[in-house]
Amino acid sequence: MNLNWRFKALTQKLLWRLPGGVRMNAGLSRLMSGHDPNVELIQKHIPTFFRHWDSLRSAGQTAEAPRATLEIGTGWDLDVALLMSLHGVQTVTTADVFRHVRFGQVRQSLSLFEALIPPIASHAERDPSIVRKEWERLMNARSLDNLCECGRIRYLAPVSSDYREIQDDFIDFCCSTSVFEHVRPEEIRQILAATRCKLRPGGISSHIIDIKDHFAYFQKNLPYNNFLRYSRKAWEWWADNPMSYLNRMSPSDWRAIFQETGYEMVNMQAMEERELPKLRPDMIHHEQRHRSVEDLAIGEIHVVARRR
Repeated sequence: MNLNWRFKALTQKLLWRLPGGVRMNAGLSRLMSGHDPNVELIQKHIPTFFRHWDSLRSAGQTAEAPRATLEIGTGWDLDVALLMSLHGVQTVTTADVFRHVRFGQVRQSLSLFEALIPPIASHAERDPSIVRKEWERLMNARSLDNLCECGRIRYLAPVSSDYREIQDDFIDFCCSTSVFEHVRPEEIRQILAATRCKLRPGGISSHIIDIKDHFAYFQKNLPYNNFLRYSRKAWEWWADNPMSYLNRMSPSDWRAIFQETGYEMVNMQAMEERELPKLRPDMIHHEQRHRSVEDLAIGEIHVVARRR
């Protein structure tokens, strides 16, 4: 199905104002995309988690698992938190502004982990038999609270804006995947400043940020930077709800905001977009024409930063 992106934007504007609209939107998205939990886990969640975990080593950390981790943006499942647990993390915190997670969905996803125990154990440098026993204990859980207790997982949703539920100087490693692009710049500053306080001195943050127009995944042949055609006022009319909103920040903007909030940049990997079409320069709105050629070519960034 290839509908105009405006149809989806208007649908999300309406759903956001309805009780249960967020869950209805998720259901519609899964239906239209042919969502397969197995494909989602193997092709998306596992590889992105491994990228985050490997960023610890690129930052000079030892192979030993961090004591305490924080995931920003739990989403609809606990896949990342469960992977952290099976990697031997002692205290796993996962936080979100919405409480989306349901026990049945987590159990369905967790059942798919059995085939992944060998690569998880290898990547975590743990005994596969120990990882299997921990997975079996999780599978025997009878409720979401019981599962989180078995997995040493703390699920905070909704979390406060200043993350006051987490003690300062406690977290060794913080990560997020495709979350920050949906948050307004002023709120990004608040989140980064707050989570910086939760990191121990020298603690590492790893954030994968998809800076493309997400409607390009929905409408065929839509340029990956199509949202740059619009002024801020016009764009926010279409995307004035958390389900559609994209902050349209460039790689240079992201580098600056991490530095402004007290982080030392360890690495910023910028991936050039080569598959989706690109907007012609003359079609970019004048508010966005300050962007460099290098910034305009990038579709995703992976920021690894350290608390100073």
